This record gives sequence, structure tokens and C-alpha cells, in this order.
Amino acid sequence: MSNALAQSTSPYLLQHADNPVHWQPWHADALAQAKAFDKPILLSIGYSACHWCHVMAHESFEDEATAAVMNEHFVNIKVDREERPDLDRVYQLAHQMLTRRGGGWPLTVFIDPQDLTPFFAGTYFPDQARHGLPAFADLLIRVSSVFRRQRDTISEQNHELRQALQQMNSTEQHQGELSRALVEAAVERIAQNSDADFGGMGGAPKFPRPGDVRFLLQQASCGRSESSAKAKALAMQNLNAMARGGLFDHLGGGFYRYCVDRDWTIPHFEKMLYDNAQLIDLYAEAISHSEDTATQAEYRHTINSSVTWAQRELWKEGQGFAASLDADSVGGEGAYYVWQKEEAQHLLEKQQYQLFEACYGLNDEPNFEGHAWHLRRPQNAQAVGSVFDSQQQQALQAARELLLQHRQQRPAPGQDHKILTAWNALMIHGLARSGRILQQDHYLDLAEHTLKQLLNKVWRAPQLFAVHALDQTHTPALLEDHAYLLWALLELLQSRFNAEYLALAQALAEILLQQFQDDAAGGFFMTPHEHEQLITRPKPFADDALPSGNAIAIEGLWRLGHLLGRHEYLTAAEHALRCGWNNIERFPLSHASLLHAANLLLRPAIRILLTGDMQQQKHWRQQLAGASQLAIYGLPANTKLPAEFAHYAAYTEQHCVHAFVCRGTQCSAPITAIDALQAQLDES
Repeated sequence: MSNALAQSTSPYLLQHADNPVHWQPWHADALAQAKAFDKPILLSIGYSACHWCHVMAHESFEDEATAAVMNEHFVNIKVDREERPDLDRVYQLAHQMLTRRGGGWPLTVFIDPQDLTPFFAGTYFPDQARHGLPAFADLLIRVSSVFRRQRDTISEQNHELRQALQQMNSTEQHQGELSRALVEAAVERIAQNSDADFGGMGGAPKFPRPGDVRFLLQQASCGRSESSAKAKALAMQNLNAMARGGLFDHLGGGFYRYCVDRDWTIPHFEKMLYDNAQLIDLYAEAISHSEDTATQAEYRHTINSSVTWAQRELWKEGQGFAASLDADSVGGEGAYYVWQKEEAQHLLEKQQYQLFEACYGLNDEPNFEGHAWHLRRPQNAQAVGSVFDSQQQQALQAARELLLQHRQQRPAPGQDHKILTAWNALMIHGLARSGRILQQDHYLDLAEHTLKQLLNKVWRAPQLFAVHALDQTHTPALLEDHAYLLWALLELLQSRFNAEYLALAQALAEILLQQFQDDAAGGFFMTPHEHEQLITRPKPFADDALPSGNAIAIEGLWRLGHLLGRHEYLTAAEHALRCGWNNIERFPLSHASLLHAANLLLRPAIRILLTGDMQQQKHWRQQLAGASQLAIYGLPANTKLPAEFAHYAAYTEQHCVHAFVCRGTQCSAPITAIDALQAQLDES
């Protein structure tokens, strides 16, 4: 018999629709029921691709006896953290305060029904006591007893917790100088906390941390200082480790969520759209920083195979890209991806196999649970192209294709079919940036196609929605949805200037200022002003798996403000940066995207407008390809330009290229020779 989750569109909630637990979605009716009966709420937050969510579901939520205890003592609410990242952020913060350690998924929170404040929290709890964790059923009885017998103590703790949450979210604008020295010092802080042997931050587990790499690549483009050289070396070490190790799927393309070990060998096998979107972007950026042709070829392969994977396994025509692939399949976690040596030997010719095993580690001991192999390049491997000649490269490619075809006959991991606005916006940005830097029109075509399909589902002017699933569009968009989409549009405008894209970018900017901005202190709240009132209203400046919504909003408003000459956008961006500045000073390693935004605001805002024949514009862009951080907009002929670009209308009808270098709100006289343009940029 199904519970109240059966009407959901979320694959994660639908996975629990047949549990004997009387699950309900987060809804006013469920909250009112808990309050009326004075029953504590058991809030469980997870997502479809989460391995430990599946484990806890199988051990406890599918168990009749455990479900009976849950149903008797609690109002049970299940939340998909990808549909409600606001709830997830609020209760993850509460978990950190209650437990003094980081959270994760599944998140298990016990909430006072009278004020929705959590009084006990954890993550995964086993069905039997082990590893210092109590059995979940025993924990339920103890928590219920404490709630009934210690209400005064709980009320006092709840009051203190709410005060602490409010204090955490209180922000004041930095009134002093915004110093570049603080930004540059962050490179050294990242270096001190980096793994010099294997790349990445700290020990196990190893996460991609794309915000760090993006900031480092930006710093690498700031000049020829020792700090810039160190930033470049750190960024390239990280990118090499991720592309050559077990984080990358060497057969099917795409990156897994993270690795469980220090040396990037064995991943947690879920694949998320947002990780791949950000990494596609970074590898394209890194190509412009590398002088090694083999590394450039390797990064191009990494990008192309990841885009191909996303199109093959996540694309949903008429909608956009699905959210993720599960870590589990028939046979358990990783079963779809790992190999027995004999399988590969049987499928490949002898010489082909010998080449393949040396390249991907099949000649070593089993690296997955002592009985199977997960493919990865040897530690400290060079780029593939610097090791193998063209004939060997072709043989390796043929081997990969053959093994991939065989792997695709296995039972595949499940797909979370949700179309999430924020994650698709990151993918549009990654495709558009890769297409621009690598001059690949098919990436740009896919970016535009994705944008069109996404907007058709989630944009109901003047409102943006966050989720489309099972033919239903729902959940008003949050800060990240608006900021990431604005960011994506501004990137796409650099290659495919379109007045409709610019108008939508301006509409999103207006929504940010009107519905999300903290007019008193600066910065942007995660939720709009008319949003459901939660126990606290986050104003996120730190990165997590996704870049900070405030950081991306700052970048988008700053770029759009200069492009359109809108001072209110520039002012809002600066106020938001000042609001987050103290966070950078205290915790620079958590605020890489905000550091990137700070660098953008602290450096001269230079952009180039090109007019004239589009083929000639393309040639000019090729000459400027090394300046990947530079904003270049090509204005096409025979297009109705917005009023802000009326000055350039006459030049768009001329065949020869005219370039205008704009610094801040001032633009140069037209430049008609690429050498003269490069000379002027060199002076900057």
C-alpha cells in the first residue's frame, strides 16, 4: 500500500512511496498535523543517487518493525534535497551546530513540531548498533522518550540554536578597502592545504572542488608572478589527477561524485550533472593555460567524452539534462562500472589487451574490494598522447569503444529524471564556455538547444521555476536558479549575441534585486522575500558542491552592469561582495567562488565589442584565444540591437571588423587592425 509520497514527481520520494513508513512530503498539512498532535517530526533528507540513502532505506524504512515505531512516535517527512535545497541547507546547518561535525546524506533530523527547530540530528544510522552508532530503532525510542520527558531542556536548546543560526546568517558590509592582497594570499592558503603527492585538498575522501580550480586558473591569468605560477601548477595538478584517476569514467566519459581514497582510485559511483557541468568548463579553461600539446589533447578528450556521456545518458529531449545517475545497480555499488580481467581479455585481441591493461591498471592487483578492477591511469601518469603513438592511440580508442559496448549490456544504474534549472544552467554555461574557448560550434549549438528546451519548461514570465519532472513544473526558483541562469546567458552572449538572451538576463537581474537582495546589509538571500518562512533565512556565501549563489550573482550583475551601463547592478554586486568580505577573511578555503568574484571586481573591467563580418570576427577571436578571462561580444549584422548598443548599429553593417575596447563605462574609438587591438590590450 502506497503512502503519501505516491503523488510526488521526485524519483527519490517515489523510491519511498511503498515503504511501510507513513511518509509525507514537506507540506503545511503535515506540519500542522505534527503541531496539533504535538508529535515530533522525523525529517529525512536525501536524493535519488545517494548510496547510503538506499542502504538506510533497505535496512530501516522497508522494515515493518522499524516503520511501526516511526509511525507510532513521529510524523515522518521525506524531502528530496535537490528539489528543496533551502530546507537541506537550513537543517544541514542545524546538524553542524548540534553535532559539531559536518553533515551529509541521508540527513536524519528530529524536529520540535511547535517551532520546527531540530533538537537532535545525525546522518546514516544502521539497523544494528555498529561503528559507534546506535541501532536506528533503539534511537527512535530514546529520542521519543527525551522529547516527552525533557521538553523544558529541549525548548531552551531550541532557543539557543535559533539564536546561533540567526547570528551565523547576520552579515555586515565591510567598510574598509577591498584588498587584492587578501585574494592573492588565498593561493598560498590553498597550497598549504593541498595534497602535494596526489592533488586535491586534504586526504580521503577526495572531492573535485571546482571552485578552487576555477579561482586558481583565474589567478594564473593575472600575470607572471610567483603566485600566478603556483596557482597554475596547483590547478593543473588537480585537473590531471581527476582526468587520469578513478574519478573519471575512462570508457563512458563523465566524472563520478568523489573518490573514497586519497589517491583518486575508487569513486563513489554516482554521477551528477552539476559536477560534470563545472568540470567541462574548467578543462576548457585549462587548455588555454597549457603549452603542452599532449595535455591539451587529453583535456579535449576529457571534455568531449563527458559531453557525449551527458547527451547519451542524461539528455531528455524537450526538457534538458536529467539530474544524475545512481551509484547502485544490480550487483551493488559500482557493479556496472568495474571489470574482471578475464572479461577484457576475452573481448580484446592480445596486443590490444596488453596495451589497454598497461594504460588502465589491469596489470596491477585488484583495486575494487579485492576482487575487481576499476579503470584508472597509473599514478603520476603523463598525458596519454605523450606516451602512445597515433597507432596505439587508435587501438586504445577501439578498445574503449568495444568495452563500452559490452558494459552497456549490463543492468544500468537508475536515472534521476528531474530537470533542475540551476544544474542545467551550469551545463549551459559549461557548454557555452567550452564552445567559445575551443571554437566548437556543436557545443554552442547544444548550449542553445538546452537553453531553449529548459526555458520552455521552467520560465513562466515573470517567474522562474526550479523543477520540471513527470510533465509537471513546480517549486519557485531560488537564488542559485536565477544566478546560474544569468551567468549562463552572459557566457552564451559572448559567442551567440542575441537580444532575447540579453533581455532575459536583464529580467533575471531585476528579479535578483527585487526579490532576493538584502537592501539593508547587502547580499542575496537563498529564498525570495515571499518564500515560506523557515527557522532561518540563509544568505549563502560559501561554496558547497555548487558554487556560492551570492558569488555567481555578483559576477553576473557586475558583467551585465558594465555591458548595459547599469550602475544599480554594479552597486548591488559591490555591496554583496562587501557583505561577504569578512567570510573571505575568516574562511578563504570555503569561499573560492567569492574569491573569484572579488578578483573580477578588483581588476579593471575590460570587455571588447566586435562588429562587422562574422567570419572575420571569428578570425579575430582566434587571435585572442589565449585571453580566456576576457569578455568579448560580437554584435551581428541585421539584428535589432537594444538601445544600449545603438552607437554600434552603423558599424554592424560594415564588412570589415571594428573593435571597441571598453574599460568600466568608457569605450575606445573603433580599432580596425588586430595588431592594434592586441597592443592596446597588452598595455592594460
